Amino acid sequence: MKVLSLFDGISCGYVALQRAGIPVTSYFASEIKPFAIKCSQENNPEIIHIGDIKKVHFWRGTLYTEGRHYYLGEIDLVIGGSPCQNFSVARTSNKKNNRRTRGRAKLVVL
Repeated sequence: MKVLSLFDGISCGYVALQRAGIPVTSYFASEIKPFAIKCSQENNPEIIHIGDIKKVHFWRGTLYTEGRHYYLGEIDLVIGGSPCQNFSVARTSNKKNNRRTRGRAKLVVL
């Protein structure tokens, strides 16, 4: 299965697929937080990190990233966790009105 994970964090989606026994042939992770990327790389070096989602696009079977492209044919699964500062227990300041995540907890399925 070819997976594209948006806002990947520490790659919990990959771990969940492994634990569910779902074979993953390619896992592409879009994440920008250095700590999350480092954690993901140390625990799952086979994951392909593609950087900022704003600099990635998919067109006619090819995933274009900043400086690289990967021919995939089709992506079998798109997963993602929206930026979660409003929901995190680590962030305690004014969660209700945080502009960084307000209105972003949506993924569109086409």
